[in-house]
Amino acid sequence: MRALWMVVAGLLFSVMGACVKWASQYYGIAEIVFYRSLIGVVILYAFALWRRTATRAVTSSKATTLRVHAFSLATPHAGMHFRRSVNGTIALALWFYATTLLPLGTAMTLNYASSLYLAAAVIGIAIHQRRQVDSKLAAAVLIGFVGVLLVLQPSFTRDQGSAALAGLLSGVFAAVAYWHLRDLGRLGEPEWRTVFYFSLTGSLLGLAGSLITGLSTHTPEGVLLLAGVGLSALLAQLAMTRAYGSG
Repeated sequence: MRALWMVVAGLLFSVMGACVKWASQYYGIAEIVFYRSLIGVVILYAFALWRRTATRAVTSSKATTLRVHAFSLATPHAGMHFRRSVNGTIALALWFYATTLLPLGTAMTLNYASSLYLAAAVIGIAIHQRRQVDSKLAAAVLIGFVGVLLVLQPSFTRDQGSAALAGLLSGVFAAVAYWHLRDLGRLGEPEWRTVFYFSLTGSLLGLAGSLITGLSTHTPEGVLLLAGVGLSALLAQLAMTRAYGSG
């Protein structure tokens, strides 16, 4: 099931990337981060509130307390949520920047390199702890990075170098975020709560950036694209959180 959730997340992220590229004609990067995250905050908060209300209405006694707690925003892992959310938001902003300037396929490839960084980190930890390194994993990582270089070489010009660098860095920050995502899943944090705090952080940082760069005037086309970004991103994050949490 983990592989299936990753496939679903990948498809939804592709939809989000296309919407981001079109939305960049109407809004700045910080604004897209803000609205993309705000949609997730509103939907997930409404979901938690509805489930808590519904649970109280149909259950009683100690079982009620346990079930209501399952849909509470309170968490004993605030520090890990903070690290996951900040790294994830930085990765998001960098990837949005890369997406607006690079071909969508190239930007997606750079962001997907986060899995290679995770694997490289596992190898590095094994070497540091003087444990045997899986030769197949090391070969796969090496081939993966060569593949990224081959994809990059014909896909961007010199004036797109900053966007390519942003795309590569987005993969690094995403890898750190995914590492914390895996740990949160192992600690039993529900997917919706993890995505809620990520969306909340993105909303706050995106709003701060938007106030600095300025807010754009809304148009019907722009609003539809923002809705597409927000909804596809929310579903993709839930699928990806489920995948990493179970791995």
